[in-house]
Amino acid sequence: MKIYLAGPLTNWREEVIEELKQFYEIYNPITDSRQQYQAQYSHDDLEATKNCDVILAYQPKNKELCLALAIEATMGLCNGAIVIYVDERSNPDPIFIGISKRFFSDLSLAIDFLKDFSKDFGNHGIKK
Repeated sequence: MKIYLAGPLTNWREEVIEELKQFYEIYNPITDSRQQYQAQYSHDDLEATKNCDVILAYQPKNKELCLALAIEATMGLCNGAIVIYVDERSNPDPIFIGISKRFFSDLSLAIDFLKDFSKDFGNHGIKK
């Protein structure tokens, strides 16, 4: 299964990649898209959301909600991806909760879920 890492451009991805690389093919927009021009990485990232099975949409508590995160999660959803939403702020976005198949308030809990989900996704009541 392919997973797309949507969220702010900070170092959170390294932990997720290390924890999930044996379970998923991971698309990291920072390293997997062309980075020379905004038009290149925007195109590459949106195309990748169309081809992923899971979108991990991560919103840390110390950042404002980002439009790119919303677009990437929505593009994935519209193309059949399962959205897993993590929002560590005290007031998570209700629309994101509504479009996600699972909501977490802690990234480590989402990582644990995704490990288990990769082994038997049919047993979690989640359908594309």
